[in-house]
Amino acid sequence: MPRDVTKANSDKVKKLKRGEAIYRQKGLAVTCVTWKDRKPVTLITTLPASVDTVSVDRAIKEVNVWQRKEFQWPVHIREYNSHMGGVDLADQRTMAYARLMKGWTWYLKLFYHQLEVSVLNTYVLHCCIHGKETSMLQFRLQIIQGLHGGRTYRHDSPQVPTDPIFRRNLNLVHFPVKAKKRCTCKVHIQRVLTSYLCGLCDTYMYPAPCFEKRHTMDQYLFNDEECSQSPPRLKPQRAGRHLGRGRPRQRRQ
Repeated sequence: MPRDVTKANSDKVKKLKRGEAIYRQKGLAVTCVTWKDRKPVTLITTLPASVDTVSVDRAIKEVNVWQRKEFQWPVHIREYNSHMGGVDLADQRTMAYARLMKGWTWYLKLFYHQLEVSVLNTYVLHCCIHGKETSMLQFRLQIIQGLHGGRTYRHDSPQVPTDPIFRRNLNLVHFPVKAKKRCTCKVHIQRVLTSYLCGLCDTYMYPAPCFEKRHTMDQYLFNDEECSQSPPRLKPQRAGRHLGRGRPRQRRQ
């Protein structure tokens, strides 16, 4: 914004009388207009600079008497006031379901704002074609369901589904990922360390053949003969345990 035509304390703005305006144009693309109403009003527009004005009525008080008086009104400000209602309505509707976030990461705020504007524009087109049969909330829920389709889970969730239906569902796109640390393979019977895991199940396993066995078989445990000297990963089940502490009852006498 050019300060000499926008700041209220600049000499050019101080000399303005009510109804007068000053313009500043850069090339043929941007025009800055400052119009003196009761206070200076400044805006930037893509309309070219023009001295065309229209009349506008204002209530002023002269000699302790209120009366109506006409002042000149720039065309740029008239066009802004005529169409600003759509912008305010769009801002109101985008903020109704906007993501609340705090922080200094400005580009994330810009991204989520553009996402909200895209959803609003899509909803307006949907209403023009199909009518207002669906509310904004229902429309957003339909978009969310269409995007994930029931095939998404949080990778950092502590309770990742491990049932056989989830594990053997190849439509969920299980994919191997290499981690920074090594953990025990959940498919080997022996205790074997690996740095690969399933990016969806969050379970450590060897890429081959453990990855295929776990996602295609019900009994996926793998007895690797090459690792027969390794200690067992699964603890053997005990036949029975003493009830209570100390020696058995028949030997306490």
